[in-house]
Amino acid sequence: MDPPGTESQGGNKSSACCLKLPVCPKSAAAGVDAIVAEGFEAGGHNGREETTTLTLIPQVRGGAVDLPLIAAGGIASGEAMAAAFALGAEGGVQSGTRFALTYESSASDAFKEKCITLDEGDTMLSLKKVSPTRIIKNDFYRQVQEMEDRGGHRGRITATPWQGGSFQKKVFLKVISTKAS
Repeated sequence: MDPPGTESQGGNKSSACCLKLPVCPKSAAAGVDAIVAEGFEAGGHNGREETTTLTLIPQVRGGAVDLPLIAAGGIASGEAMAAAFALGAEGGVQSGTRFALTYESSASDAFKEKCITLDEGDTMLSLKKVSPTRIIKNDFYRQVQEMEDRGGHRGRITATPWQGGSFQKKVFLKVISTKAS
């Protein structure tokens, strides 16, 4: 198979989202065209190390790879973009949540409204043993934390359903719930 970005790929470019420094050279060796250095501030799925964007960018730029560098995680303003550029993210920035909340986004209006009303500290990185994910602090979050505190991880599954909420929440909680010890 030809590396991404070659003629057989139709001129398309690829990038790798790297949540920690050691992944960057491996991604470059695999043939990606750019590195996305995504810090702990990102919404959605994150790394277990909790490395911040402003720490990761100079580490990657400091010699890990010689590819365009794109910053991601907590980039939601012109000032944040300027900081990322100043630290070496000459390839640009990736801003996910900011654009997920626009009128043009296909995200539900309820999701957009909820995110817009959140204050600093209203989300938390959770599920570190399963797949680190930023979650809004609510009843669902508390149930997830209780299961994790009891030792929940990918390898210990029971059929304990969560009562209430969406189908996805029920399935998700089944996956991380554990048997009482």
